[in-house]
Amino acid sequence: MFSGGSAFGLAAADGVVSELESDGRGVETPAGRIPIVPSAIVYDLMVGRADVRPTSADGAAAYRARTADPVAMGSVGAGAGVTIGQWHGLDAVEKSGVGSYAIEVDGCVVSALVVLNAAAEFRMGGRSGQRGQKNASGHSSRSAWRRTRR
Repeated sequence: MFSGGSAFGLAAADGVVSELESDGRGVETPAGRIPIVPSAIVYDLMVGRADVRPTSADGAAAYRARTADPVAMGSVGAGAGVTIGQWHGLDAVEKSGVGSYAIEVDGCVVSALVVLNAAAEFRMGGRSGQRGQKNASGHSSRSAWRRTRR
């Protein structure tokens, strides 16, 4: 699972473990069934309020709300507080988020789900990825991020 909240975000995994256990799901061992929840937790405490973090109840709710629908992309879920460009100082920080890609290779689908929280910026064709581009509300990603900071 992906979560924000830095080390505090690990609590969300605990909620998923509890729900899996309640459902009788997990790896069978001599000691009983053990739910395994691989987790990737990002540091995102500089966006929004640092005291608002994922809890065990949030993880349990996410487990119960799971669907086979496509994962929401952008500044949602674990991607709500992630940024790029920290290497260049706080004035250079831009919003990032959740992204995905899939390709079919020889009849098999290979896919990736990413929560991008990078110290550097990303470049495509020698240009910075989002810098200076405007979103639907006419704001640059950087100005939108500044409005959400504490």
